[in-house]
Order: sequence, then C-alpha cells, then structure tokens
Amino acid sequence: MKNNKNKSIGKIGVAKVAIIVNKSNCIFHKIELENDIGNDAFIEFISGDESTSFCIATQIKSGKSFVRTNGIETFIPTDKEHLIYWKNLNLPVAGLVYNPVNDTVYWIDIKDYISKNPDIIEKGPYNISIPTNNIFSAETFDSFFQHFTLYNTEMIDLKSFMIAVNNISEIGKVGLQYVGVKNLFTYHRNKHVTWFILFNFFRYCSDKHLRLYLINTISFIPGHGDIFWHKDNLIDELVRIKAFELLRKIWGEAEIRLLLESINEEEGIQRGSIGQAIYAIVDRINGSEEILKKIAFDNSTDEVSSYWAFIMYLNGFQYSHEKEDTFELIDEYLSKFHCSSYYDIIREIKLIINQYGEFSIY
Repeated sequence: MKNNKNKSIGKIGVAKVAIIVNKSNCIFHKIELENDIGNDAFIEFISGDESTSFCIATQIKSGKSFVRTNGIETFIPTDKEHLIYWKNLNLPVAGLVYNPVNDTVYWIDIKDYISKNPDIIEKGPYNISIPTNNIFSAETFDSFFQHFTLYNTEMIDLKSFMIAVNNISEIGKVGLQYVGVKNLFTYHRNKHVTWFILFNFFRYCSDKHLRLYLINTISFIPGHGDIFWHKDNLIDELVRIKAFELLRKIWGEAEIRLLLESINEEEGIQRGSIGQAIYAIVDRINGSEEILKKIAFDNSTDEVSSYWAFIMYLNGFQYSHEKEDTFELIDEYLSKFHCSSYYDIIREIKLIINQYGEFSIY
C-alpha cells in the first residue's frame, strides 16, 4: 500500500500547530465532525493555570502547494463559500499554513482580512496571502494570543448571541452548530435562554462528537465533583438553579436513551469520563429511576444501553432497599438477559455487594 505524501505533510502541519499550542499551555481541540467545511481545530487560550473561556477557530493548511515560488511566502486558497462562512462565524478565525521548505508555521487573522478587504467575497482574488513576519511558534505565541483576545468584548454582545443561535439552527451544518454551542457557553452561559436552547437542541443533534461536547457542557448545570470550577467558567447561581429546574422538567426517556448511547464502553462511568457527566445529568432528571428501570428491562433496548441503565438504576436501588431485594433485582435481570455480554460482570457485582454491602458505580 502506498502512503499518500500530501496526507503525511498535512498531518505534520496539524501536529506542529498542536505541539506549539500545548507548549504554550493552551488547549488544541482537533475537530472530528462530519460535513465540516471551514474549521480544522479550536484553540482555547489559557492564562496562567486558568482557562480564559476564550477560543478561536482555525483553518490549517500544509505543504509546498501553499508556498510561493520564493519558498517563504505562504497563502490560503479559498472561495466565495468559505469567505462567507468565515465572515459570518461568531468566533475569530486564524488561518495557519505549515511551510515544509523552512519548517515554519505562519498565521493570519482571516476575519480581520475579510473585514479589511470586503470586495474579495464577490471579486476575489481567492487566495489569502500571509505576512512573512506572522510566525506561529512557541516563542511568538504570546503576540498571537494578545491579538485574538482583542475580540473578547465583541463576542459577548447581542449580535454575537443571535449569530450563535442562528448557527445552531443550521441543520446539517455541524461545524456551524459546534461553533454556536461553543459561543453560547463561553460568552452567554449566564442567560437562561441559552440553556433552554441547548437543552432542546440536544435531542436533534445528529453528530456524535457534537453530542459529546453538548453533554459535557450541560453537565455544568447539575455539576459533579470533578468539574474544575474557576472564575472563567462559573455560572451565576440563580441562572444555574433555574436551568436545573428546566432540565428536570423537560428531559425524559428520549434524552436519557441518547445519553446512555453516548457512554464510552471502555471508560464506563469512571471519574473524569463522559460517563461521569452523563450519570450526573441522568441522576437529576425527574423520574429517572423508573425510566432507567424501563430502559434496562426493555427487550428493544440495545445491550450496552440496557447494561448502563441497569447499573445506574441498581446504584440507587441498593441504598433504599434491603440486600435481599437488591439480589432479587439482579437475579431478575440476569434471568431475563442470560445471554448478555455483561452477565458475568453483573454476577460479580452481586458478589461485591454480598461481601462489602454495596458496590460503587465509579
């Protein structure tokens, strides 16, 4: 099998950007989304040891095809569709090009470039030239950071909020929806309407990666012990309480089934996993105990979701019932699903309860 050289160079470019971001104590989120047209990753800025709750989108290009004949100057090829997309995106956008000739990454503020050259959307030229002094490296990262944090004030106004809502409504455009969700939490989390939008959007989110991000975001409302709270991700307590009550009222079986499907089978519900965030949410939904039992014993439920529904239900059941009742519940499940791949694990849980009096879901 032949290795595609262009793909290899592309991976090197993304890796170099990621390394520089991580060396600068910031966070690089590679985008794993379907149907995305304009973003390759997000960079979340960290100041000291704390998140600034400020991030930018990035478009990353790599290879000699993005380098001028002099071997130094780089450019980003684009088109009308991409320019409109970036102009309307309610996050700053950095264009980054890896030049393999001199092993250097260069950057440009794409939104600023479009703002200063508005005619290019209709007239072109559809190549964005990058200044050679805009070097992206660990040594120059601070100036890159300072440039983009100037957008902070702009991101919190009403126009930004409305663009974020509009992005979320763009069915089939997962990249836009991701940016919309990111913007709402980062800049508008202290608006009650933000949580109303996110709670309702969850059921219609079709991309698994975006759904996982939504789950992590929504888990800030019930909260759990392993969320790292600091001044830049705090939610006003009155807003959080109101959103919490809304979550309890409007979420039910449909949402719980989607949550169960999102548990990473290898990680389970251990601390720091997506499963922990899911359990924190499910445990607070009105009537979750009976819903979990229904899902667990439903023959139409897939095996994995059935198992996790049963484990969550059993965890609460063991503390409100006698040991004999807990054993009876386990035996009922094992009898009904005697061919389950999780049969031996559940039998082991029964032995743990018998020996220690309880089992830990973590």
